[in-house]
Amino acid sequence: MKIGIIHPYQRCKGGGERICCYLADYLMKKGFDVSIFSDQKELAYPEIFKDNQPKIVLSKIKSKFMNTSSFELYKHWIYPFLFNYSKTDMLVDTMGSSLFHAKINKKVKIFYFHFPQTMKFLKPDAKFPQNIYYAIKDFFDRIPSKKMIKYACNSIYIKNLVKKFYNLDPVVIRPPVDTDFFKPKKNPSEDFVLLSGRIRKFKKFELALKYLKNEKVVLCGQINDFEYYNFLRKKFPFVEFKTNVTDFELRNYYQNCKCYIFTNWEEHFGIVPFEAMSCERKVIVPEFCGASELIKNGENGFLVKKDFSDFQTKFSEMINSDEKINKDARKTVLEHMSIKVFGNKFYELMVDFI
Repeated sequence: MKIGIIHPYQRCKGGGERICCYLADYLMKKGFDVSIFSDQKELAYPEIFKDNQPKIVLSKIKSKFMNTSSFELYKHWIYPFLFNYSKTDMLVDTMGSSLFHAKINKKVKIFYFHFPQTMKFLKPDAKFPQNIYYAIKDFFDRIPSKKMIKYACNSIYIKNLVKKFYNLDPVVIRPPVDTDFFKPKKNPSEDFVLLSGRIRKFKKFELALKYLKNEKVVLCGQINDFEYYNFLRKKFPFVEFKTNVTDFELRNYYQNCKCYIFTNWEEHFGIVPFEAMSCERKVIVPEFCGASELIKNGENGFLVKKDFSDFQTKFSEMINSDEKINKDARKTVLEHMSIKVFGNKFYELMVDFI
């Protein structure tokens, strides 16, 4: 059977790109013929595929807007229609197109939400005439589909938002962590505090950094916002920035850090604290975000208020906590987020269409 995965935006190493590649690898190991519909000849995570790579299908028409991330009209309403899907038996859309496209494309059987594709999430500050486009898009996305399509999402937080905005009830399938790769190390140095993620204002790194001037701090991530990056460097000169690190380098930082701190309370899920947990590292995560759903305070990690007002207390608790938390952290990831768990849950959704 030929299965296509729609996720065109393979330009950088992010959570959505990782989900796409892990899913493709899992399905190929199941014996399926897998293609990824992309705007790039190379995938974001080619190293995930140990043996064969999936086929990469480029669009039928190459336009000057192809790599323009800001042109939402093109991405949602034009680009998804530029592929030749005729050689696939079914499509899985990992939010590489609009919900409207998924509903009218007869071959799309599964749609995976990272977050609702509404103006509130995509462009909350949109002004006229851009806000007119988003209002129209939201209207069409909310039109019920008459065809059989199954929906999934990455957290209970997003599940509730999808229910609210679209009146849909997606299955929660949490993003996968390669627990064989992100594994603990014997005798870690534990001499620094780690933060990571794309360096942009949305990540809110300053919430924790303002309390860490007496610690050695490493921040790993790709620079998406140079203005924010320069602000952080000037405001927090004690931070050591590591940009464009490889997965092997990132794993080394996870394995040796004193703890990992996740700052973005608006994040729909956030896989990075769980990669650290898979390496048996203690984590601090803000409450009420997607990642907090698997954190039991004082048992497998620590929860802080979203404004980090109790951070110093929680950080002290973390420093003085025992090693059992490290073991329970990895156990949580193995039970809920291993590649096998992720793949099996996706496969359960696909069974009716195979």
